[in-house]
This record gives sequence, structure tokens and C-alpha cells, in this order.
Amino acid sequence: MNNPQTISPEELRQSVRVLRNDFYLMVASIVVFVILGETGLLPNGLLTDSPSIDYAVTVAGVILALGNVYLGLKLFAKYTKDRVFVTSHYGTPLRCYRNLSLIRLSLLVSAACFNIIVYYLSFNANCLLMSFVPLVALFFCWPSRDKLENFIGCLSANDEADEKEDYNRQEETSDEYRK
Repeated sequence: MNNPQTISPEELRQSVRVLRNDFYLMVASIVVFVILGETGLLPNGLLTDSPSIDYAVTVAGVILALGNVYLGLKLFAKYTKDRVFVTSHYGTPLRCYRNLSLIRLSLLVSAACFNIIVYYLSFNANCLLMSFVPLVALFFCWPSRDKLENFIGCLSANDEADEKEDYNRQEETSDEYRK
């Protein structure tokens, strides 16, 4: 398991650069859908004929926006703190952080893009408003060196606590054998 002493500053800098490029790419995909809608390349007003379809896509947009924001942020927070998950599935903390960050960004961007597309298809203002929920959540996903160091520091702190706990167990069992 890597700890802060084995991850070089250059690796951290490179990881932050890659994470920021991923972030820019995801935000660019949202901008592309807005540009497509504004230039008329998306069929504008296609779903305005039926109130039931309008209602269905509005409910789907709300559920998707709120659900994806919750899932994206919650799963990222849960699995980045689980040392066993990080080591068994990814091997290195930096790879784990990047993959989980991509999953989180993908969930948020997919919800925003869905609501933006539905807005242009139906001109439903609710969908436009619900696209702002994942966009606001994206601001909390900006990768920084401090966040990455904190993530790695939490993992190494868990390692130290586990080592201390193992040492205490060994002492207890050796005391039992001595008796």
C-alpha cells in the first residue's frame, strides 16, 4: 500500500493535472449540448405536444438529477475511505482516486446533460432548473492537490491504526500464552 512517503510530489502533481483534464473534458461535454441546443441542431420543442410525456420527462429529470448527485457524492466518499476496497480493486491510491472521480463526474454530467437535452426537446423550465443541481455539485468535485494529499493521508492513517491494533492483539495473545 502506498503512503505519503512513497508517493512523490511529481506523481501528485501529475495526478492532479490528469484529474483536472478529466474535469475539463466532462464540463466540455455539457457545453457541447448547450451549444447544440442553442444552434438548433437538437430538435427544439419536439416533446411539447403531450402533457403526459412532459410530466414523465420532468419527473425523470428530477429523479436523475437528485439521485445521481446523491449517488455520485456518496459513493465517492464511501469508497475512497475504504482502505480494503482501494487496495483490493485498484492497487494504488492514485488510480483508485482517479477512477472513482471519473465515476462521480460521469454521474453528475449525465444528469446535467439529460436535463439540458430534455429542456431543448420540450422547453420545460423545470428541466433547465434541474440541470443546475448537478452543475453546482460539480464545483465540489474540483480536483486539488490538498484533496489528493488528504485522501492519501486518510489511507495511511488507517494503515497506522490497523498496525497498532494488530500489535495490540499480538500483545494480548502473547500475554494469554504466558499465563
